[in-house]
Formats: sequence, structure tokens, C-alpha cells
Amino acid sequence: MKERFITMGSIDQFVGAIRKVKEETYFIGMSEDNEPMFEETLELPTLVFTATEKSHGTNFGFAFTKDLCWTQSRKNIITPMNDNAGSSFLAMANEQIWKDMCSDIAEKNNVDLETHGIVLYAELQGGSVQKTAACSGLEKSFLIFEFCKVFELEPEDEAADNTWIRTIGKNGFVQSPENKIYSAIELNSFDFSIDFNDTVTAQNEMVKLIEEVEKNSIIGEKLGKKGNIGEGFVFSTIFNGDRLAFKVKGEAHSKTSKVKNPKTPKDQEKEDKKQKFVSDVLCISWRLDQMFTEIQNSVYNGNARMMSNKDIGTYLKLVNQDIIKEETNRILESGFEPKELNPLVSKVARTYFMDRLLEEV
Repeated sequence: MKERFITMGSIDQFVGAIRKVKEETYFIGMSEDNEPMFEETLELPTLVFTATEKSHGTNFGFAFTKDLCWTQSRKNIITPMNDNAGSSFLAMANEQIWKDMCSDIAEKNNVDLETHGIVLYAELQGGSVQKTAACSGLEKSFLIFEFCKVFELEPEDEAADNTWIRTIGKNGFVQSPENKIYSAIELNSFDFSIDFNDTVTAQNEMVKLIEEVEKNSIIGEKLGKKGNIGEGFVFSTIFNGDRLAFKVKGEAHSKTSKVKNPKTPKDQEKEDKKQKFVSDVLCISWRLDQMFTEIQNSVYNGNARMMSNKDIGTYLKLVNQDIIKEETNRILESGFEPKELNPLVSKVARTYFMDRLLEEV
């Protein structure tokens, strides 16, 4: 199969969850006129949800099959070259860890990887992904959600392409803390029972939970920063074979100070370090020469005189692809992310290309 986007879907508000439970409980079949029939005197269920703290980052998905893997944002397939907050780059730097977690889940849950794949959904948190949030100011990390999706490799109906299972492997919920990959269940979670015949009681309890998490995020505290603002909670369970999830959040995380800090000059030491890293490690002469020669031989049969500045886009793409392929570990060690380095890489590579073009032509 080819890569294809596997949607996580949206997480509704509590009112949406109430509506769904009522509709599915009251539904009793179809009429002779093929219209749905409902019986609203039926008693609604009491469901036990798993509540996990919402860390307020950016959505991420790692899709895995026996033959390939890819990364996703909430709406698109992403790559280290076309990224979302550095999430694809950071995940693919630990590609084997993510593959092993998916394989572990498949083995534990008897998922046939000959016919199905798995998407692990998570939140990229920390750094400057979001301001005034649970993990603001901490090193970037991933928070894996309670449920992952099993999808058919060759579905007959794309709309039916979803089966939700818990992210449990042989030894519990999958995670790799040493690689900054955490389980939302392990960091902060608890069971929360809701009687859908009396949702007011549940709502009052949720208000109390929000008040507490806004004072101090448990996730933030466990990862090294006490007193950070928690956004809220996600409540999830399986109802009638499908995932039922909703979110409840406060407003403190979205409030920003009205005091404007004065602009400060760029950290010159950091800029110098970045420039040196690009020049000495990423844009070394043999790489720039190799990518030039690749276009020369693959497109123009070795005749550099036929090349022109219209090839510069292809050249820059090749240089950046080779850097991601060969230098991921060194980029990680440098503390920079590709998006910080790309402008400098492009500037150096562009200059080399134009100078080389003048020499050849």
C-alpha cells in the first residue's frame, strides 16, 4: 500500500458525548418507511471513562505497517522536510522506537500486520509549541494517547476504516521515557464514572478538576516544572464498539500577559554556533558537489553546460533531503531543529550552486 492519511477525528465537548449516548441508547430500529425510531423512556447507561490530562501541544500521528511508516499532523501527512513544529523530525530520529511500540501493540492485541496497520496518536508538547501551558519551557516530548487506531491496508470502504484499541503492549501502556516519549495514562490519569441520567453531577465534578489542574499541571510537575498551568482533561472510553471521547478545559492557559516585553537582540552566540554548524557539518563541499553532479548526470547526461538557474529548486531540495537522511543524529546533538537551519542551508547551497554554474557555463 501507499501512505495515506488516517484521521484521528475530532474530540467533542461533553454536550456532544451526551448527544451521542442518547442517540445510540434510544435508537430501536428503522420504521417501515426506513426512518430511524427512538424510545426516549429508556434508561441511559453509566459509563466509566479514563480521564487523562490535556497538555496543550500539537497533534501527531505515527502510522505503521509491516512495509512502511509515516508521520501525520492533525490534517496532513508530514515529513522532516515538511514538518509541524518539528514533530516528524523528532519522531523519525527515533523511528525504530516508534516501530517497536506499534509492533508491541500489534502482538499484544493480535493485530494481523499482513492486512492491517496501526496509528499511534500523541501530542507534541514542550518547547514553544504552545505558550502558557503544562509543558511550556520544558524540552519537547511526546504524550501518547490512551487509544490508537487499527486500519485496514486495503479497505473496501474508507468510512469504515477505524477500530480503536488501547495503546497497551506486553508490559503495559507503550512509552519510552528515555527518548522523551511518555504515556498519558502513566503521567496523569484516573477513572471517572458518569451516569448519563444525571450529567449535572458529573459537570460539577469536572469544574473542580479544572480548578485544580489550572493551579498546577501534574504532567508539567512530573516532567520537571511545578506550577505550570494545566489546560484540562480528555475523557475517553469504548461505547458500542467505538471510541467515545470528549474534552473539558479551562481558560487560564489561553490568557496572556498584557505587559509587552521589549524586543531583545538575537543571541549572537547561538547564531554563531548555528552558522558554524551549517558550514562545517551540513553544507560541506563534498555534499554540495555531489548534489550538483546528481542533477548534472541524471537530467543532463553529464553536460553541466545545459544546467541553468531553473534547476536551483531541485538542487536545494536534494541538499536538504541528504542532510535529513545522513545528519539527523548530529542535528539532534546540536540542539537545533531543521526549520532553524533550513534558511542558512539554503543560503549557503544557493551561493554554491550559482558560483558553480558560472564556472561550468
